[in-house]
Amino acid sequence: MHKKWLAVVSLLFSISLALSFSFFALSGDILFFMSDARSITTIILTLTPVFLVVLAAVGLALRIVVKSTEGTISALQTLLAALLAATPIFLGLALIDSAFLLTVRGKYLLFKFTSFAYPEFLWVIFWPLLLAFFWMCITRSRTRDDILKRTQTAANWVMPFTLALAALALAMPPTGHSGQPKRLVLIILDGWPTSLSPTFATGAPSLPSSLPKARVFTNVRSNAVWTNGYFGILYRGKQSDTFSYLDPYKMVIEDAMDADPNLINELQKRDVAVRGIFYHRNGMPENSSGRVTAYSGFRSLFALPHHSGLLDKLGLDYFIVTRGPTLEANLGNDIRPWLISRTVPGLAPRKVRGSVFNSLLIPEMEKLARKSARSALIFHYSWATGSADLPVAWDSDELEVKGSIGRARNNGYRYPPEDETLVTSIREHSRQVAASLEDNLARFLDEAREKGLLDDTLVLITADHGTSYADGRLWYGYHPQETVAKTPVLFFGDVMPGIDDRPAETIDVTQTILNYFAPGATINPLASDLLAAPVKQTTFTFTQPSDIAREWFVTVYRNQTKTTCNIHPKGDGKCVEFELDNYRETPTKERLGPDDFLKEELALCFGEFGINRLGKDKVHAAFRDLLGQGSGSR
Repeated sequence: MHKKWLAVVSLLFSISLALSFSFFALSGDILFFMSDARSITTIILTLTPVFLVVLAAVGLALRIVVKSTEGTISALQTLLAALLAATPIFLGLALIDSAFLLTVRGKYLLFKFTSFAYPEFLWVIFWPLLLAFFWMCITRSRTRDDILKRTQTAANWVMPFTLALAALALAMPPTGHSGQPKRLVLIILDGWPTSLSPTFATGAPSLPSSLPKARVFTNVRSNAVWTNGYFGILYRGKQSDTFSYLDPYKMVIEDAMDADPNLINELQKRDVAVRGIFYHRNGMPENSSGRVTAYSGFRSLFALPHHSGLLDKLGLDYFIVTRGPTLEANLGNDIRPWLISRTVPGLAPRKVRGSVFNSLLIPEMEKLARKSARSALIFHYSWATGSADLPVAWDSDELEVKGSIGRARNNGYRYPPEDETLVTSIREHSRQVAASLEDNLARFLDEAREKGLLDDTLVLITADHGTSYADGRLWYGYHPQETVAKTPVLFFGDVMPGIDDRPAETIDVTQTILNYFAPGATINPLASDLLAAPVKQTTFTFTQPSDIAREWFVTVYRNQTKTTCNIHPKGDGKCVEFELDNYRETPTKERLGPDDFLKEELALCFGEFGINRLGKDKVHAAFRDLLGQGSGSR
């Protein structure tokens, strides 16, 4: 009798294991499969008992209905055989879908037939149909008994084999336990409009008395003024992959970017525990322009901050989002994670109460302080923190407001003169929120200091990009103005306080973080350590291309001037030089195409940002001769 029960337990365990893997594929959370072996093993073995309990109840009910242990075993064997056949196929197709964006592309193909073309529903239907197909094949097969016998043999081996592999994976030591205490917290405020901040708007930064003394770098600019591009450069420490999305063939087929170093992996190799909490998926390494996957740690679109306690107890470093999956009626959004998160208890997002710094960031710092001597925590969140939200007008149900916002989104983030009143109200509301942000930061730093979380810790506060609310331009991404490009960096901790106006860019933030843990290490020879570097002569900033506005701007900064060129293939090809005074910019020269001096700078820039890879048809005729000429160093 005990052999039969052992057979049942083996079958239930194997079925639970297969269902655990299928869960992540069925739900569209493909990021999970990019986790390292230790994380995957830990999560699967944590999820498997949950399915095991449910299946045990199902098995007991089946035993009552079938009234035979042999019949129950036979049904479970058939189910396991069907799962063993269906799961690899389903997982393989799901991974291919993730790599080649088939679901998203399918929506575009079907959109002309229906406004709600969601191919992800086909995944939900396909999985049970695949199981049913293999179930029928097995039950009708002449070799059914032989198949079930082999399935039982496989099940008998699965449990001990899985537990042995789990022991090996879990035996891998976590990072961050050795060395002198050294911690870093990187706070990236998404879209922070520093031009509206009381600290930076005046041109002579003066931190409020509520904030501790800091080292403030005022002349830092984002290499890419949109979230996906900024984070790709931050992780890679270089700009060469920023526009790979413009050529999907190169991105999917040719890229071998994981062979390149990235910041997270470089820190982990030096025994630094790294974790990340992100406002949305574009900040996550895999969804950034760098498409970074070569690092250790659990990552998921499901796991949220209120799950981090469990992940921490499991001994995992993690990279998770704060908002969770969304139900957005657009072609680029996969709604499977949203459906599952609302179906399975505990997966739905929870409302953040109070300041996000105190309610989300402080607990994460406490977990790392208990776990690791050396750690880096990346915290990406909306700049509009606390009880206020940005902007209040966007949450209105008024058709007029919705229409204005919709027009701007459909017009390359530009608004017409008749919407100036609305944008002005948004800007003034944002100015108030920007002032309250400094109070939130002060309360966070006070609590962190009281709890001893700032000991042996360096805190960096910056933005991925700014935000525009003027001159017909709204938000970011497509705009080269200083209100969007400028991303000051504040250092709190064991640094010399003061104001530093040396030119810098995103790659320098990467180098500074790496040098903090590993002095002398480098990813990009063109990058400089903000805390130790000489004056940089030239920095570059790119916008995204806007086919609607026929604009794609590259900006070259040198001394107190900037030159912005429109390189869009259908644009005007103009280069405009500006004199700078904080966020104010005054045009001084304008010409078609670059002059000889600017040509050298742009040739280097095109090489650094990988524009050469895209082909001459991707840029304006006035700049095509510069492709492939970039060499040397700036």
